[in-house]
Amino acid sequence: GAAILGFGDWRTTFWVLAGLGVLMCVTAAVVVPESLPRDRRHAGGLRTFRLAARQVLGDRRFVGYVVTACAAFVGVFAYVATSPFVLQTMNGLSPTAYAIDFAANAGAMTIASLVAARLAGRVSTRRIILVGQACMGVAGAGMLIGAIWFGMPLIVALIGFFVLMIGNGLVVTNGGALASSAVPAHPGTSSAVLGLVQWTTAGVTAPIAGLGGSDTTVPMAVLVLGGALVSLWGLLVLARPHTTGRTTS
Repeated sequence: GAAILGFGDWRTTFWVLAGLGVLMCVTAAVVVPESLPRDRRHAGGLRTFRLAARQVLGDRRFVGYVVTACAAFVGVFAYVATSPFVLQTMNGLSPTAYAIDFAANAGAMTIASLVAARLAGRVSTRRIILVGQACMGVAGAGMLIGAIWFGMPLIVALIGFFVLMIGNGLVVTNGGALASSAVPAHPGTSSAVLGLVQWTTAGVTAPIAGLGGSDTTVPMAVLVLGGALVSLWGLLVLARPHTTGRTTS
């Protein structure tokens, strides 16, 4: 986004997004094949979705993993909403330096997700999620301390955001995978419900993160820490393995 604004105004960003959207649609239609066998396909519709959604939401483990993944999203969108203010306005980073840091954090999240994928089958997925939640909790606690007593120094913000994104890379994708595995008969519906809750959470989080205005970063830090704790509750309480008599990966 910062790079795009270097050669155009704010409208240019939306034109680029529109172009990427068209490219994604064309790729999905032309390049990506349909993987669902014909005998398992149906016409869809709101009634079919409503019935399937009721079934997946009736599975406590599914709900637990949705909470695990979506609560972790709270910290990420608190970061997305407030990082320009924290890093540029409060700590004086240039737009270029901010863009580099933002890209580095996105890279950290991507690498964490790839590492988690490589560990699949060798390390318990729940254990990987726990490590990610610990990272997010440490990041949130550190930034809350920095926000309350030190006015959010640059080094605290940089390290906190970096650790937060590593934790997010370990939690969100794995939480979504375990949610789908909890209701294998409804992969599409489970993905739709997860996406709906995830992005609704993101939309609600962004304005809350800025409630403190330009005077404090405490709301952002509270959201990061609170999201990590709620995610942990979803994993250990709602999605605990013995709730249905089945084991989790």
